[in-house]
Amino acid sequence: MDKTLTISVAAYNVEKYIVKLLDSIIAAEVNDDIEVFVVDDGGKDRTAAIAKEYEEKYPETIKLVQKENGGHGSTINKGIELATGKYFRALDGDDWLDSEVLKKVVTALKQAEADLVIVDYMDAYEDGNYELCTMKNLSDGQFYDFDDIVDLIDWSTYHYTIYRTSILQENNIRLTERCFYVDSEFCLFPIPHVQKVFYMHGPLYYYRLGYNEQSVSAVGRKKHIADSDKVSRNMLTFIRDNESRITPKKKQYLLHVTMRHLVRHYHALLLFEPTPEQKQKVLEFERFVKEYSKELYDQIGENSKICRMLRKTNYAFYPLIINIRKKKHKELYPENI
Repeated sequence: MDKTLTISVAAYNVEKYIVKLLDSIIAAEVNDDIEVFVVDDGGKDRTAAIAKEYEEKYPETIKLVQKENGGHGSTINKGIELATGKYFRALDGDDWLDSEVLKKVVTALKQAEADLVIVDYMDAYEDGNYELCTMKNLSDGQFYDFDDIVDLIDWSTYHYTIYRTSILQENNIRLTERCFYVDSEFCLFPIPHVQKVFYMHGPLYYYRLGYNEQSVSAVGRKKHIADSDKVSRNMLTFIRDNESRITPKKKQYLLHVTMRHLVRHYHALLLFEPTPEQKQKVLEFERFVKEYSKELYDQIGENSKICRMLRKTNYAFYPLIINIRKKKHKELYPENI
């Protein structure tokens, strides 16, 4: 492999953001060590045209890849397929990187021999506020065995994560296409093959938050509830299929990552009107998880105050909880504003 790092950019209608993203990469002055695939996922705006201009200016570094729309997972799958770098970093087209940190990361990756690289990131809110996301219990520039960090970290979210490319390619890691929330799959599917972990301070990745168009907003969660359910089931199926070949610590980690996704899905189910039919959907989800794993079912209750309240009252507070959430998420109920 000629490059140290492959950056795969999920670029669907991001003309407002793509210049900032690409400039943040070019400014790191590590063009010889990286390749950037801007995967235009069948967009209708000027994203591809802008990326083409950068490709013409930096032909050995930036490549425009155009494809039919297939969703976030399909852009990552395409990036994995094309990658020649030693390591692989997925990046959303509306986010950006810290140029100075990128330079340090690429320099470190040249020598690092790890399956998973974790680098701090920043939540960047549209109102101008920033919040650092860091692994407080890990030491900068240190290597770890994966099993040794399970009790030291929450989990390596999508924005922390860089994988050794061979882990992804040789094990045919593929995410669900035409589906939202597959970043949870990206955090899960490679883990059975991960042994060595390398950690660096950052923040490298700036994750843009705070606008309603995002799939992670309340509006997005409600709109794409079927995709959230699909990914939930995919994750549970994955753990079941791999249980016999993973260590107890890896199982603990996979269950925890899955639990985090399931809590978000559970809360999304509570964004709908409190009809008898919707209540039944929530209860069916509860039964499904409990039948799969009582441990996972209990963890959801431990990590969701709303869930604990509903369970303790046998869902007697269900309409009240929905009305409280209506007030919190007024953007979902314009008739009440």
